[in-house]
Amino acid sequence: MNNYENIRLDKSMYKSERGFMGALEELDPSAQYQGTRLAGLDAFERQLSRFDIKVKGPDSSAISKFFSTGAAALFPEYVSRAVAAGAKDSGVIEEIIASKTEVNSLDYRSITTGLDDGDLSDHRQRRRVPVLPRAPPTPGRLRRAAAARRTAPRRARGSARRPGRGDSGCRSGW
Repeated sequence: MNNYENIRLDKSMYKSERGFMGALEELDPSAQYQGTRLAGLDAFERQLSRFDIKVKGPDSSAISKFFSTGAAALFPEYVSRAVAAGAKDSGVIEEIIASKTEVNSLDYRSITTGLDDGDLSDHRQRRRVPVLPRAPPTPGRLRRAAAARRTAPRRARGSARRPGRGDSGCRSGW
C-alpha cells in the first residue's frame, strides 16, 4: 500500500512516452489509495507528502527542500503546476490565447519549412498590407477601457493628451 515511499524519482521520467505524471501514475496508481488518508491525491501530491514538502499556505516549504531531500525531479512538475494555476487564476490568458498546444516533453519545436530566406524569395509575393489606425474593439478591451475611465483621475484642463497616442507615438493604443 505504501508503494509511493519506495519509488525512485529520476529526471528520465520526463522523457517517457506518457510524460512525468503518466510515468509516476503508472508506478503508483491512485486507484490503490481509495479509502485511505491519501485518497484524492495524485501521484505527484503523494510524492510531495513523502518528502514532507508543502507547496501551499503560510507553512510552505522553501524551494531548497526539493533539492536537499532528493526530490529534485519533482521541481519541474511543481513549477509547471504553479504557472498553470497562476495563468488560470488571472483569467487574462483566456482573453488573449489564439490556440493551445499540449506538449508532453521537455522542449518544443515549431514547424518550419526547411527553406532558408534565399529559397523563399522566389515564392513570395510582395503586397502592401493596409495598416489600421486602431485595432478593432473587442468586448474585453471595451470593458477594460470603461473601467479605466471610471477609475482614472480627472486631468486638469489643458493637460489632456491626444486620444490614441502612447508615448511612442503609435496609434494602435498598445
